[in-house]
Amino acid sequence: MILLYKELIKKYKSNYKIKKLIEEGKIFKIEKGIYSDKKDVNYLEIISKKYPNAIFTMDSAFYYHNLTDVIPEKEHLALKRDSTKISDSRIKVVYYQDKLFEILSNGKNRFMVGDVKQSIYKFRLAMPSIFTDKKDYFAHYEKGSDNINQKIILSKNFRSRKGVCDYVNFVCSHIMSKEVGGIDYNEEEMLNSNDDFKPSDVPSAQIKYVSTPDGENTIEYEAQQIANYILKKVASKEQIKDGDTYREIRY
Repeated sequence: MILLYKELIKKYKSNYKIKKLIEEGKIFKIEKGIYSDKKDVNYLEIISKKYPNAIFTMDSAFYYHNLTDVIPEKEHLALKRDSTKISDSRIKVVYYQDKLFEILSNGKNRFMVGDVKQSIYKFRLAMPSIFTDKKDYFAHYEKGSDNINQKIILSKNFRSRKGVCDYVNFVCSHIMSKEVGGIDYNEEEMLNSNDDFKPSDVPSAQIKYVSTPDGENTIEYEAQQIANYILKKVASKEQIKDGDTYREIRY
């Protein structure tokens, strides 16, 4: 029988007792967090115990049901998108919804577009990793190629001045990585301004440091500074681009 570590602790109450049982050969540690009362354990039992809500699918399912003699290089597991992320080099995870779109397509008519840097719905169980995994795997677009897994990088930014893009690139390249933010902010991710704006002496980006005086309410004081800054900007009659024309900044 296979047991998880938390099940052993619940049964035997202490790490000391578990260690003694292992030394006596009554329990065997199979891998981190997984134990058994026998030394040799079928790998499928381990997978089923660790990921009880997963379903063997694709190459793994074909092989285990004797529909092919090709041994899969990795175990293919299907999960719901709100499942705990699996970090195991032996397993290839397939998510139900994404797999459904793949099945419904004819193999050549599935088109995806997006920018993971703008993904803000992880709290609603969005999985931008599905998109980034494809982006990392797909080859760059080559006209005339038969490869259906290709990507086109839309790197031009038509909304912002070069100074804004440079500022964003500088900040994000220092703070974003696979571990923090889900992507490595490299040249492929950077904003490249299609800068057709009129020259301006107004800084494209500024950092305002507000020090709250003693006795002032921090939130109210900071709000007042923001309001004063907006009033100043409007009063300056600064010109901004609106479509193909320029107009004065306004509320």
